[in-house]
Amino acid sequence: MTARILAACVTLAVIPFVAAQPSDQPADERRPPRATEIPTEGFWPTRLMLERVLDRIADSMREDYGLDEEQDRRNRELLKRTIPKFLNENRAEIQTLMNQFFEAQFAGEAPEPADVAVWSQRVLPLLHDFQELSGDMADEMRTWLSDEQQIKLEGELAAFQTGVTLVSNKLHVWANGGYDPATDWVPDEAERRRRRHEEDQLAQQAMEEARQARLEELGYVAPATEEAAVGGAGVGGAHASPTTSSAPAVKDEWVRYVEDFVEQYELDREQAQRARLYLAVQIESRDRHLRRNREKIEEVTKLLRSADSDEQRQRAQQQYDALTGPVDKLFQELKDKLQTLPTREQIRRAEERKRAAEEQQRERERERIGAKPASTRPAATAPASQPSP
Repeated sequence: MTARILAACVTLAVIPFVAAQPSDQPADERRPPRATEIPTEGFWPTRLMLERVLDRIADSMREDYGLDEEQDRRNRELLKRTIPKFLNENRAEIQTLMNQFFEAQFAGEAPEPADVAVWSQRVLPLLHDFQELSGDMADEMRTWLSDEQQIKLEGELAAFQTGVTLVSNKLHVWANGGYDPATDWVPDEAERRRRRHEEDQLAQQAMEEARQARLEELGYVAPATEEAAVGGAGVGGAHASPTTSSAPAVKDEWVRYVEDFVEQYELDREQAQRARLYLAVQIESRDRHLRRNREKIEEVTKLLRSADSDEQRQRAQQQYDALTGPVDKLFQELKDKLQTLPTREQIRRAEERKRAAEEQQRERERERIGAKPASTRPAATAPASQPSP
């Protein structure tokens, strides 16, 4: 989804590169000021141009994702509500940067490294905002996509993020003065096309590997051969363990909760895959929220530690709860989604196992304190009957 939007923006010559993570951006004091006035020259798409491009993107997504009528309507509304707004709000800076880009391309000689550094420093924060917008759009899409459609979205997002990394690495080199005309500027058109083709191939390969790796984490990798489909030897095979090979590698609290849930209810492979899809979606939303509010959370945490009075501590705690509350909400949403997975029979068996385990624990506790287990106590006997007089 985001890859299609990005490609369209490239076609429109408004977003030529992808941004880096916020922690990798140049320091604020190094960034040149943004443009505030819209250039009177240069290209900018009309409202109708942009609307038709977005319609084509929506048509493609409808076919690729198998969207029904309602999903298609919501997707089109999302595209036309977010993308034009972002472009118009940043038009002065985007159009200025694109004018500079094409003026340098048409100049016939390599630009100065200092000029490229300034240009790159301005591109990175702007495009980081676009990357964040893409994440927000994906979050909204998940609310109406089916589980199978979300799996496809996860794979595309993984490929998109890899493309982000590949391009942003180059931009950061330039932003720090590392632009080398001897290698980065290729005036010969044929050589430029050859290099671009090689870079595109490497990028596509890396993006596909990232997509496959993401689907492996979720346990949704199609077997390479019919034999693999029957034998299930690899990750995602028919007999792949839902709690081992297809489990995410990072064992944070949320991952452990999902793995314990899968084990507790003895979920089958398909159920376990859905559980990990829910986990992946919620973790991505959680991490994005924490990244955005990292500085605020750190600041409030310091206030909590340095509070001199109950009033200050209470005020800081309220601010902290407001910032971290969405994380708690996401975790609760994950729990609620997981509860929809087990069948009644699985729930019944899980409750029986739980009761049996609790009884065993009570027996061990009785043995520990010296009491005989109930199962080994002698049965009470009736008093001997008196002989008849």
